[in-house]
Amino acid sequence: MTSKPKKIGHYVVKKGRGYWTPTPSMKDAGFQIISCGSDGPDARKRAVEAEQSYQQWRAGSNAKPNPFTAGSLGSFYHHLHETELWKCKSVRTREEYEYFWTKYIEGHLGKRPINSIMPGECERFQIQMEAKHGPGERFKAVKILRAVFSAAVKYRIITLSPAVTLPNTPPKGRNAFWFESEVAKLIEDAWEHGFHGMALGISIAWDTMMSPVDVRTLLQSEIKSDGTGAYVARSRSKTGREVFAPLSAPTLALWGRYRNVAGEKLLASEFVLLMRDGSIYRTKDTFAKDFRRVRDYSFKGDTRRLMDIRRSGNVEAFVGGADRDAMGKALSNRLGDNQFLFDTYTPPTLAAARQISTAREAGREQLKPKKEDGTNNGA
Repeated sequence: MTSKPKKIGHYVVKKGRGYWTPTPSMKDAGFQIISCGSDGPDARKRAVEAEQSYQQWRAGSNAKPNPFTAGSLGSFYHHLHETELWKCKSVRTREEYEYFWTKYIEGHLGKRPINSIMPGECERFQIQMEAKHGPGERFKAVKILRAVFSAAVKYRIITLSPAVTLPNTPPKGRNAFWFESEVAKLIEDAWEHGFHGMALGISIAWDTMMSPVDVRTLLQSEIKSDGTGAYVARSRSKTGREVFAPLSAPTLALWGRYRNVAGEKLLASEFVLLMRDGSIYRTKDTFAKDFRRVRDYSFKGDTRRLMDIRRSGNVEAFVGGADRDAMGKALSNRLGDNQFLFDTYTPPTLAAARQISTAREAGREQLKPKKEDGTNNGA
């Protein structure tokens, strides 16, 4: 199931530790040596991210001059990318910042002098976001706007954030989920229309209950096996907590078919999931866009998302009688009543994840629509 680690540009291992080592000319351009930690999946993933950033810079995506007037909010945001604060953010967080800045914030406030932006302008931005794009997009856009202003205060560009008193009520949680038969149709249609990587991604998401970002960034080296079967072992992109998640026989069979179809393109990649053109899913947007295309093939007009598959696993496990603590272990999240004790004394385990799989099977049977005589119809 595992493959030999592929070579990563500018990645070297010294005394068991991995380093991403730029050349002198790369250092002149601002790239620095990155200590990736003990050589292994996590270290190699950090090296892959560093190499991707460099390659994007080479292509010109990050080599553009500052397009904003000095002293503007946009100019500060441009320079924010060069700070340690930015470099410490996860890839997922940086992607989120870029998405909401480019799509919403830049056009409203990017050209304004940062020290002249008033609370009323931020309030109007918030109101417009709520009215035009809904509470979910409003919440994230305002959250990032507030974070940018907080960074400006930190670096003494301004003395007080104009958004510091701006309320930002979280949206109501989603409650949509998918049935097993619907997920099977998504996988089948994705494969039939050439979205082979997405088909495998949906199957892995269904088995593991991992978030979309963790599925998208899954490395081949993070698919492992033991005497009981194959499983995923990795750290969550958002929290860094370990995840153990067993893979089902159908997913393993699909993984085999996928490797045969992907061929040399997969051999040249550290990542599991590839787009139809053989490139990796670099952003959440491309991943979500492909999922929406597949969803339209299977369920035209549906609005459910890939992230709702994770909730589906929760529903199955809960209906099947899974213990809340066991669910927390399998998901690596905060389901325990006492978070401090839960984090300290209940680390995630593969055994707990396999117990959840059993509970999900029981819950799945109870969730199936019933015939008139009270028996399951197998839908």
